[in-house]
Amino acid sequence: METAETQTITLVERFKNAEEKVSKQHNGEEHRWYPEHKQLKWELGQLLSNEINAPYLLKYDNGIQLLEEYRENFEWDTTYSVSADWEVMPSTYTNSYECSSVEELKQYLRHEKRIETPDWEEEQVECKVDYGSGFTGEKSLEANIRVSNLRLKQPKNKYLLSVLAESEAEGSAVVEQLNTLFPTWEVLSITLND
Repeated sequence: METAETQTITLVERFKNAEEKVSKQHNGEEHRWYPEHKQLKWELGQLLSNEINAPYLLKYDNGIQLLEEYRENFEWDTTYSVSADWEVMPSTYTNSYECSSVEELKQYLRHEKRIETPDWEEEQVECKVDYGSGFTGEKSLEANIRVSNLRLKQPKNKYLLSVLAESEAEGSAVVEQLNTLFPTWEVLSITLND
């Protein structure tokens, strides 16, 4: 009986092993892009949106672990907006409102900050669509998070140093002195050198 081994590819491997695509622009210049990077950005945006809109969804399909893997290995830029669906006779209309931060986005979702009703005449002209009579009320709000500039985090190097120091202090007092001198260093052990 044969058993099939499944191998999980990490997000870092997906990012590093992404296939480059090249196409010619109408002006003759080459355009290079990585479809897998675009997919990773979209997936991360969905996870971040779910974290705000519907955190319970992260429990499915390893969402919590995936989001943690992104946070451990990547850095990215984000833009926030709230999408508002409006009831319109006889249909619905969706409008997006840019937000300056995730806090502002959450204020809209908790209805602490009010979404202004779109100007019926302006939206009708802008969209070149006659929806009917006008907006009758806000139907739903949803967080939209777009990820850009996804990049791998730079590794932090660790060094183990041996230091010979003279001090009149003993034991924990030496550790305190070293922590004062080198606050970002971690003292692993101290041995009295006779």
